[in-house]
Amino acid sequence: MVAALDIGNTNIHAGLFRDGRLVKTRSFPVHPVPHLSRLTAWLGCQKLDGAGIASVIPDLTLKVARIFRKKFRIHPLILSCRLDCGLKFGYKDPRQMGADRIANLAGGLSRFPENLIVVSFGTATVIDAVFRNGYHPGGVILPGISPALDVLAEKTAQLKRYPIQKPVPIVGRTTAECVQAGVIQGTALSVQGFIHRFRKIYKREFLCLATGGWARVMVPLIPEIDRVVPELSIWGIHTIYRKNA
Repeated sequence: MVAALDIGNTNIHAGLFRDGRLVKTRSFPVHPVPHLSRLTAWLGCQKLDGAGIASVIPDLTLKVARIFRKKFRIHPLILSCRLDCGLKFGYKDPRQMGADRIANLAGGLSRFPENLIVVSFGTATVIDAVFRNGYHPGGVILPGISPALDVLAEKTAQLKRYPIQKPVPIVGRTTAECVQAGVIQGTALSVQGFIHRFRKIYKREFLCLATGGWARVMVPLIPEIDRVVPELSIWGIHTIYRKNA
């Protein structure tokens, strides 16, 4: 059994693979404190042969890696651009590429070996292009839905964190509707615009994938997105682990 962990700003997404098949997944909150005891207990039910970690929180990476070393006698593979990821980076400095983005691109190509646009709706909204040969020309980072809603609630005197209403209006007739139209529909329009720009700039068609916690809310608003792949980063971590372990 191989464990794959995606340590994000909001959650730790964990997956277990047996013989190349994803057999089990679980998410653990990072805030207000990381639930590492629950993660350890969940992993402890299995016999682990290896592990891969993609993380955007360095301090938490060290803590989770220590769990694997001490409890499971495993030295986990820490994902970075220095590994064989099956990718060629157009980034000026690939070391600045987030491990979660690398995992999403590797996972996308492992499942769908064609030109891809990968949109991750998480704490940030990230749009990345990757060609079928593994070349990653670059991407876009936007504020995520939750942080954008939080900023409006925290930095204004009269707005608050309104519960999400469905369907999300394109034109609001209440303050709550206006906020959601601006943040959610605004993000959808931005993603649509970037998808069309990417296709125009690179003069090719792309299969568009979506992942991340807000994907289910956003995808119905963006007809350009072809598939939702919730465990995309987990597949990518496992793919890179198998290439390097």
